Amino acid sequence: MRPSSLLGVLLDCLEEFEREDGFPADVRLAKFFRERRYLGSKDRRFIGDAAFAWLRHGRRGEIRFQLWSERVQLSPAAEGRLRPLGPLLAAADDDLLPWKANELAEAAAPLVEAFSGWFQVFDLLRQGRFLEESDWPADPLDRLSAEVSLPRWTMERLAAARGIEGARRLGLSLLQPAPVDLRVYLSRLERETVRRELEQTFQVPVEATPFSPAGLRLRSRINLKGFLKSHPAWVEVQDEGSQLAALATAAAPGETVIDACAGGGGKTLALLDLLRGVGKIHACDVDARKLRELERRAQPLRFKGLITHHLSTQGALPPNLPSTADLVAADVPCSGLGTLRRNPDLKRRLSEAEVAARARAQGEILDRFAARVRPGGRLAYITCSILPEENEEVAAKFLEGHPAFQKLAPAMAARLPGAAVENQFLYLDPIRTRTDGFFVAVFRNMEPARKGR
Repeated sequence: MRPSSLLGVLLDCLEEFEREDGFPADVRLAKFFRERRYLGSKDRRFIGDAAFAWLRHGRRGEIRFQLWSERVQLSPAAEGRLRPLGPLLAAADDDLLPWKANELAEAAAPLVEAFSGWFQVFDLLRQGRFLEESDWPADPLDRLSAEVSLPRWTMERLAAARGIEGARRLGLSLLQPAPVDLRVYLSRLERETVRRELEQTFQVPVEATPFSPAGLRLRSRINLKGFLKSHPAWVEVQDEGSQLAALATAAAPGETVIDACAGGGGKTLALLDLLRGVGKIHACDVDARKLRELERRAQPLRFKGLITHHLSTQGALPPNLPSTADLVAADVPCSGLGTLRRNPDLKRRLSEAEVAARARAQGEILDRFAARVRPGGRLAYITCSILPEENEEVAAKFLEGHPAFQKLAPAMAARLPGAAVENQFLYLDPIRTRTDGFFVAVFRNMEPARKGR
């Protein structure tokens, strides 16, 4: 495909991403390609890489282009006519796209009307880079926000928790693509057996993850659909951080477990594997479709002891839910910012008000299920967020309101780097553990057992 045509398809793709439909970027990209079957595999790979690079770095390109426009005194009309090409060129000029800036400019030439603003950019590109050091925000936090393409309100929270340099390191790490991690069903077969089979099938290196005993990591992108279909109940695609969050609950054979927010069931299936076929998991969710998906995913495993419960958003819990459980796992809905390596579109969709609302809802979920933890039992609070107000702040408020509960060091803590455990809370992220970002707090119910139980 000609470069100008390829650029036109990319611009259509980015316009699709701007629409609010609630679906993640990878799902929308797959739909975009299904509707354009004329695209070859090479073109799809290029557009996909460029689109996700834009989702990761687009805010930086927008800010840098805006400041360049002000420096060269580009008229508002010319600036408007250069969008969205101008921010794309700025990102390419910073070597953040699979297109070099001069190549992108050549491809854009047939798409842009001849006007002075365009020629101004084009002439500068012919001379080399058109961006300069002055095309950064003067305020340190604004500059940091631009460098890592995250909103200022997000960086304010991260800087307060980790310091400016710590926030920068984390922000930059979240810009990198994530590897493909798999979780082996250890109750059914050994990790090494699966590792050898994957290497033999795909002829690519497959390594054991450093911390999860069930994890495998692929450094190369491969199509796993055929393997997963021909090897049912061998592995699940699951980030090592998510695996560690499940392991931190210390779920064990024979226990009764309530999964308060089962969702699509990634951690639910991991918990089932930890039970080794002995015990029960009561998977709860307010979305009946997600529970049906969980049941579908669990069917090939032939695990006994999975019971699903459809919850109402308010009011009493279902009467057939156990009155007490050894473990209540609350993997609560959250901002998802810990998964930005895989879901970079979140940074363009999430608002400060939404995070505050989620934090309130997270506390309400813990309050709702606390009474289901038996005396001596455990409550595990899990998020895939990196924000304190969804993590330790929610945990602290829960402890204030429930004095019978005490913090408990999460299982697996001894196998992790020291930086991953702080104040008995578990913090996982690309810097500490080379995983997605997760937070885990485990509480034990210290209330004495009642007689007759």
